[in-house]
Parts: sequence; structure tokens; C-alpha cells
Amino acid sequence: MKTMTSIGAVAIFLASPLAQAGMAQAGMAQAGMAQAEMAQAQVHTFPTGKSYYGVPAPAGKHRTIDLSRGDPINVVCGEVVNFTSQGRTFAWKVSSIQHNKVPVSRFAPAGFNAQDRAIYIAPGEHEQGG
Repeated sequence: MKTMTSIGAVAIFLASPLAQAGMAQAGMAQAGMAQAEMAQAQVHTFPTGKSYYGVPAPAGKHRTIDLSRGDPINVVCGEVVNFTSQGRTFAWKVSSIQHNKVPVSRFAPAGFNAQDRAIYIAPGEHEQGG
């Protein structure tokens, strides 16, 4: 009589069609989650990876907006602004085809606390024609 070691039992279990189907489903679920995360990250970017809402700007003497204040944040398309929150700052050149309300979290660097604030983008002079 042959006895099976625990390693052999695992090998037989993994070779069974039921186990393979379960592993395939788990792999597809992980792949689906990874695709969903990538799609979420790309929701607010062009296919080139650039943001719909502007580009990072070099630090400088720009208007500074403290996100801890409750004031509405009105910016003009083309304006460079320093955003500050909890001791961290980043500069951003606002540029958007649609001039509307945009959550700061959509373009803030990873790990930056945008405090659920949004900017209101108005057209710049260069976009008003005339």
C-alpha cells in the first residue's frame, strides 16, 4: 500500500480541474482589480499620461492657496498656483479645456492631502476671443 506525503497531496489537489478553475478565477480577479486601478488612475489623463487639468510647475513666487482654509478657490486657466496642505506644497499650472469645478485630488501628487477641496477654473484672457 502506498502512502502519500503531504507534498504529494498538494500536488494532486493543485492538478485537479476544480483547483485549477479556482486559481484561474483568482488570477482573473486580481488582473481585473489591477485593470480597474489603472483605469481609475487614467480617468483624468490623456492617453499620453498628461493630466486633463494642467501640468506640474517649478516652485516659485506664485499665488499660494492654503487648502485648510474654507474659501472658494477660483483660478484662471493658465495660472500657476502653489497649493499647500499640512506643511507640504506643490506648484501647478492650471490648464483645462472645460472650465468647471475640479477636485484638487485629481492632479495633486500622490500622498498629498487635498482635504476634499476643489478649484473653480475660469477661462483665461487668451481664451475669451475678441
